[in-house]
Amino acid sequence: DTVGAAAVMPKWDAVAGKDAHYQLLSGAALERAGDGRAIERYIAATRLDPSLVLAEVLLARYVAIDGDPSKAMELAKLFQSKYPQRIEASALVALAWARNPLRDPAVPKEVKETHDRAAELPLGLKFVPFALNALEALSNHTPDKAKAELSRGLQVADGPGVASWLGAIALETGDEAAARKAALLAVSFSAVYPPARTLAARVALLGYRLDEAQKATDELDPRSADVALVRAAVAYERLDADGLGRALEGLTPEAKQLPFTRPILSAPALLLGTEQPSADKLSQMFVVDAPWADVLAMDSALDVGDLAVSDKIAAAWGENDTRPHHAIRLARHARYRGKLDEAEKWSKLALTGSITARSVIERVFLLVEKKDYKAVEPMRAQYSSVLGKQTKWASAYTLASSGRVEAARAKVATEDPPPDLAPLPMRLLAGATYGKLKDHNAGFKYIKALAKAGFTNPDVANASENVGLPPIKTRSP
Repeated sequence: DTVGAAAVMPKWDAVAGKDAHYQLLSGAALERAGDGRAIERYIAATRLDPSLVLAEVLLARYVAIDGDPSKAMELAKLFQSKYPQRIEASALVALAWARNPLRDPAVPKEVKETHDRAAELPLGLKFVPFALNALEALSNHTPDKAKAELSRGLQVADGPGVASWLGAIALETGDEAAARKAALLAVSFSAVYPPARTLAARVALLGYRLDEAQKATDELDPRSADVALVRAAVAYERLDADGLGRALEGLTPEAKQLPFTRPILSAPALLLGTEQPSADKLSQMFVVDAPWADVLAMDSALDVGDLAVSDKIAAAWGENDTRPHHAIRLARHARYRGKLDEAEKWSKLALTGSITARSVIERVFLLVEKKDYKAVEPMRAQYSSVLGKQTKWASAYTLASSGRVEAARAKVATEDPPPDLAPLPMRLLAGATYGKLKDHNAGFKYIKALAKAGFTNPDVANASENVGLPPIKTRSP
């Protein structure tokens, strides 16, 4: 009864405000409710009774979960200097280390000590060994073990902060069900706790429910790395360059240096095609343990026609991947490799999440490749609001491919093609359309500019050949 708890405290503050145990319990109640004022109560409890060990433990834990990791380590070390034999000291040091996104790769000895004496941990720290095990499993690329450890950790989670952190680790495994379970637990503790709402947004993003993900970030701090990531990823998927810029502009300089956020900072340049990473950089981007890094790497590899890199990413995602945002890319990759049946499977899966211009444009490309022209028009009409100005280009591309060149030319006769700084998928569709029209004037120049910029994928290569440009050599066979 969170509301009841909130009503009790004002009544008793004046009477029991000098009682350390009262402040301790008030802090615990506020923490469970996701209220940041919990730290004030824990500090008050430690000052009123410096010998109250539990108050020091909960203060250090709270700062590790909701505060500055370096300050959490200071508190943990201070506690350790006072109580070197207590298992809580080891657990707090291990927790502060694990919570630091810039942590030293060298594992502190306290991690092993925490594991060895896990049975002695009090309730408020019982989740720590499971979280540590999950992080170790992720670093060893054993996600199934990480999921099992996280499940055990959630069983002893006693507040929204712990549940949200475990859920964030679950996201790194790619297990939407586990992350959703953690998000529901976190929200059940507190529906207003920002990290719980952020976790819910990231879970929705993982499931490619873009409207839900965007809505979950409403009224959250735009300077938060998690919030910026969700909003930026949604904008990137929707080909919304302006929204992508707005999502990232609020990040603090410190947040921009986090490994978690670095890949998404390259999204504007990749979306607009102003950056074409080398094969080495693409491979490095793919292995970075950060949200959307693999998606950005896959898009870039496909855009520049580096099918050797896209082969690696596709293999890592696996043939049983069910994530719609991966399916969009896997459909394109399979199409480029000439595996149209496989591309069909992925293309249909891509449409099970939020419908974006990305998924529809790739679907059009595939249906035309399969010569299933009749299926394009009803789909194009159904998703015209998603395609926007690209509707006419998709229609013209289909008409020209089916031999109705004059009808196709009429569709775009009064349309200007997407400009140089339009999102790249739009420009690639226009370029492919010009290729099908065999437009040796405006189309020749447009396709030549795409090829010159480094976008030597099969779509551009085919369009280039159709307008009489020299053969394009892609990065990989």
